[in-house]
Amino acid sequence: MFSKLLPAFLLFNNVVAMGYEIAEYNKPALAGNSKFAKVFLVCFVFSLCNGYLFDYIGSTFFPGLDGNPIDKESVPEQLFLACIVAPLIETLIFQYAVIKLLKRIGIRNFYLLLTIPAVLFGLSHYYNPLYIMAMFIGGLIMNYLFLYCQANGYKAFWWVALLHCLYNLFGILFV
Repeated sequence: MFSKLLPAFLLFNNVVAMGYEIAEYNKPALAGNSKFAKVFLVCFVFSLCNGYLFDYIGSTFFPGLDGNPIDKESVPEQLFLACIVAPLIETLIFQYAVIKLLKRIGIRNFYLLLTIPAVLFGLSHYYNPLYIMAMFIGGLIMNYLFLYCQANGYKAFWWVALLHCLYNLFGILFV
């Protein structure tokens, strides 16, 4: 399983090594900034509510739907993949790269910057239609945090990766 991750890890290292600045802003986030802490906490709570809502809908109305294939892995592999690899790679692709590309081609509309990456994020989790919808909403939440961080001078990549990590960790441990 870990050998499958090597190409993704090398890609991530190459992107960082090529000089792309993932941490574009230097303002400390939580030190004396209760507004940022509230925004991060609200995003985390909304993410958990989204996860529980779609877990309930799936188990109640659509039992037997295929879930995330990572569920078949051992717990240590799940923790590594879902809490380290996926947050870093998916934040790099679906927030950092897509939003940067959209801005580069001239898209500045907040709602387009919020929605387009979320659609791509949802579609990348194509295990079943319900999962796509749940991940679309999760993508909206993560994109909001990313755009909020960028607009306010925080390290958007790292805060979104942390949110994604915590959400996945909570899902592995409690859902």
